[in-house]
Parts: sequence; C-alpha cells; structure tokens
Amino acid sequence: MSRRADPHLDPDAEPGSTTRSVTKGSEPITAEVPIDRISGIEQRVIEAGAWTLEEGSGEHRALPTEGRRTLDPPAPERVPSMMLRLSREIGIDRQDDEIVHAFVEAMRDLFPERRFVLRLVGAEGDGVSLFYASGRLSHAGRDPLLLERGAASRHALGDSALARVGVTLSDRYVPFFEAGATGFDVPLADGERVLGILSVEYPAGISVPAWDAPILVPLALELGSKLRSARLLRESSYLRDYLAQVIEHANAPIVVLRRDRGIENVNLATLRVTGGAREGWMGRDFLDFLPPSEHGRATTALEAALRGRPSTDVELRLPRASGGFARVAFNTASITAPDGEIAGVVAIGRDLTEVRDLEEQIIQAEKLATLGQLAAGVVHELNNPLTSISVYAEYLLTKGRRGGAEAGDLEKLSRITEAAARMLRFTRDLVTYARPSSEEPASVSMVDEIDQALVFCEHVITEGNVEIQRDYAAELPTLWAVRGQLHQVFINLVTNACHAIAEHRGAAGGRIVVRVAAEEDETLRVEVEDDGPGIAHEHVEHVFEPFFSTKGEGKGTGLGLSIVRNIVQQHGGTIEVSSRHREERSGTTFRLRFPRRATSR
Repeated sequence: MSRRADPHLDPDAEPGSTTRSVTKGSEPITAEVPIDRISGIEQRVIEAGAWTLEEGSGEHRALPTEGRRTLDPPAPERVPSMMLRLSREIGIDRQDDEIVHAFVEAMRDLFPERRFVLRLVGAEGDGVSLFYASGRLSHAGRDPLLLERGAASRHALGDSALARVGVTLSDRYVPFFEAGATGFDVPLADGERVLGILSVEYPAGISVPAWDAPILVPLALELGSKLRSARLLRESSYLRDYLAQVIEHANAPIVVLRRDRGIENVNLATLRVTGGAREGWMGRDFLDFLPPSEHGRATTALEAALRGRPSTDVELRLPRASGGFARVAFNTASITAPDGEIAGVVAIGRDLTEVRDLEEQIIQAEKLATLGQLAAGVVHELNNPLTSISVYAEYLLTKGRRGGAEAGDLEKLSRITEAAARMLRFTRDLVTYARPSSEEPASVSMVDEIDQALVFCEHVITEGNVEIQRDYAAELPTLWAVRGQLHQVFINLVTNACHAIAEHRGAAGGRIVVRVAAEEDETLRVEVEDDGPGIAHEHVEHVFEPFFSTKGEGKGTGLGLSIVRNIVQQHGGTIEVSSRHREERSGTTFRLRFPRRATSR
C-alpha cells in the first residue's frame, strides 16, 4: 500500500479499495482504505504512516503520534476461523463466566499486547455481576460501570436504558490499567437492555490501531448474543423447573394427559391419595385406573376438554394400592401447544375420600339415632308389662311362701322376679345411655360406672368367651363426671378388647383385666388390659385419630377411640395406650387418668 500526493480518488486503485485524503497542516496525504466485512459490519483499515485516525463527531481527523508504536492487525484468515470456533464450541448451556473467559481469551489471542476488561451487569440496577480483567488493575481504579458517551451513541443506547442498570457516561475513555493508556468501550446490549461493557485498552506509547474496533465490535456483539441466549435458556429452564415443582408439590391431585388419554405426569398428591408408584401411572391409559362404571363420566369430561370446554367437579373413584377407592373430584382443562392446537388435558382434583366417609358415618349415625328413638319407644312400651310381671311375680312368690308352696315352685317364682327386675334395670339404663347429653355432671363412683358398663357389654363378653377380672383398690375417691359419658368410654374399650380377643383366639376366648387405683396426686387411674393380639407398632400412634381402624373394611368406623379420647380430655384426664404385638405375651393396655374433681365441659 503506497502513499500518494493526489488528494482525489485514485482511478488506478485496486478493486475493493478506495482512497481518502487527510491533512497534516496544509499538506494533503492520501491513504488507501481496503473494504472488508466481518459479521455484517463494514471494516475500514486506514494506513496513515506516523499518523492515527480518531473518530469523533462523525468525522475522522489525523492526530500526531510521533514516538508511538503501531500494533499489527491479526491475519485475515484467523478472524473468521476464531469466530467459527467460538460459535461451535461455546454453547448457550455454559455459564456466564465460562462464555466470557472463552471470548476474552480469543480476543487476547487475536490481539496480543491489548488489555481487556469485561463487566457484566445485573438486571435492574443490581450492579456488576461479573468482572473479568486480563491484567493487573491500577490502584487508582475506575468506576466499573463507566461508559464512553460516544460508544453509547454509536449503539443507540438511551439514557433510560443506561440508568436502569446504573451505567454512567464519560466524555472520554478512562483507563483501567495505567495512567496515560488509551482505549475504547463497547457496550453489550440486547436491544435497549444493557448486558455489560467490554473495554479494550492500549498501554501508553502505543497508538489505537484503526483495524481493532471493526473486528472487536462484531466479537463483542457475538459475545452479547451468546450471553443473552444463555440467560434466556437459564430463565426458561428455571421457569420450567419452577412450574414442574409447583405441580409436583401442589396440595391437590394433578394428572396430565395426552390427547390419546395416555398419562404424561402425575404429582405427589395423586400418589399419596392412591398409594401407588409413579412408574405404574406413566404412559398408561387413564381409563385403565378407573372402574368400568366410571368410564362414561371420565370420557365425557376428557372429550369436552379436548374440544376446549372445561369441566368441573367430575367425581371419580381411583383404586388404592391398599384396597378400596379414593374419591376425587376433578376439574379438567385443555393444554394448548405453541401452535395453538390442543395437545392434552390437565385434571386438577380435590380428595373427597374423608368427606364422603364422614357423610356415610353421618348417615349411619342418623340411622342409629332413629333406631335409638325406636328402641326408646319400644323400651317404654315394654316397661308396663315388665312392671306387671315383676309385681305379680313378687305377689305370687310372697303368697307361695306363706301358703307353704313347694320349693320348686318358689324357685321358679324367684327366678321370674329376678329376671323381671333385671330387665327393668336394663331398659332404664339403656334409655339413660341413649340420652347422655342431657345429663349433668355429678359425684359418681368409678367402680359402679365400670360395673354398669360391663352389664351393657355382657352379650359381647359372653359371645367371645371372655373372662372379666376386676382389680379394684379399696376406699376409692368419687369422681365428678357425667355418668353416661363414662359408660360410653368403658363400653368402647371393653367391646374393642372382646373383638380383638375373638379375632385372635376364636372360641378359646381370653381375659380382660380392669384395674382401678388412686394415685398420690389425687388422680384416679383406670387400666383396661386384654390378652389379644396387640396393636402393630406402626399403628399405635394413630389409634386415636378419627376414621383410623385396624378392623378391616366394613368392620369398624374408626371413631370409637377418637370419641373416647375426647370424653376423657373433656373430663380433664389423659389416656395412653401400650401394646405388645406378636410377642409371647401379647396384648393391649389402655391407661386412663382422671383428676379427682374432674369436670366435663
């Protein structure tokens, strides 16, 4: 490339080149300007001998650079090769620091003797999130978020975009490494969003080569593009994982289906409700999990969702791994693909199992209450003839004794009298037990109330061939309590013990020991101990929970012990359970403690 004195364009210049004249004093100097394009940005390399060109106010003017050394440009073939390598090897799945390190090292390789500083900024004024320097910084330092005003103008960055991330402007380049150094800034931007700033610095005594910026700017733009893509990938991955976690840990059963009803995903709540494993759900037809009677209702809801019509409160029965069914009310809606087509269905449910069980218990309780009312009426009707039987039997027994009747006849009359009196007592106590809520607390004998409860349980005791052993301490204090509620407590405990013994020992029967003792702190302790099979260790802590039962489907409501605990606590007492399960001496003991002056709320 030669220097010419003609200030006009040289018609003999090589194709692909132009000439431009600059001035030193009054002497015009012409330099050839080869034209090249790298990544779509025009590159002008201007050779001016001992001169350098400074861009400012849209014009180029020559500055004297006597004594300054000029750096060589990179070989032309290395630039596209390096950019291709970076594009191929540095994927958007890399972290910001890895991407920055790779690009800055590539710049240092292409442009030796230059120094680089790159700062990434956080979103919305969070300051510098990453600072990378290729050398030792000056002690004087520089504001990391300082940017040349000309660089901001060339990249069309407005004041609001810069202020959003805390960037301030400077009229000139301020060096990072040493005083007197020169350089330029390149903002990394995504539209109006500033991602960071690249600074290229030259030591004192080295002029700024005109060919550096046209090559480094495209590299910086490629770096900004990589960073933007990497951040978008992280944000989308985070959003995807976040939504997946929301679905997974939502406190409601959620099932995601494809168009063919194949199960795409189920969350933890669904697995808790059914007790199954996730592997057993994935890919299978949703109808496979439902009883045939549910298929029509489920199909109608799913087909409506696939047509864009949501459904609400579609109650379905889902089989449980442990047996039985969970009742779940589903709301269904369509899932739309990016192209607007319906890709599947999401079903979000509410577990109604406990609600439905409670409704059934309420219905059963209403039946029992109705039966109790009928029984009370029957008892009332029985009382009159029973009273007559009792009175006339007593009369005949007295008359027979006076008239010297045979001993066998007197024995028969005595048994009739006792049986009639027993029936009258039983009917009277039965009516009292059926209406305990109207009874007021009173001073009662714990022993008397336990004995009365055992009378109520006589049938189940006899049927199970159970022996009752009473271990009552002497001179026990009285208790301030509701008599009918105490009956309910001990009827439940004794009945449960009889059922456990019958299941464990069959016709061989067993034994129940009832102990009553006074403790030193004026507490009355009652123990009901049986020699049944005991309660499994994993079930002991759940026996007082509502609806928990170990008797199997249809054999227990799971409410008895819960009611017992509530009554004991209402009297200010406590109840504990201990059990020996599958041991040589199995059995269960319920231990109740009542304060002497117990009160019922």
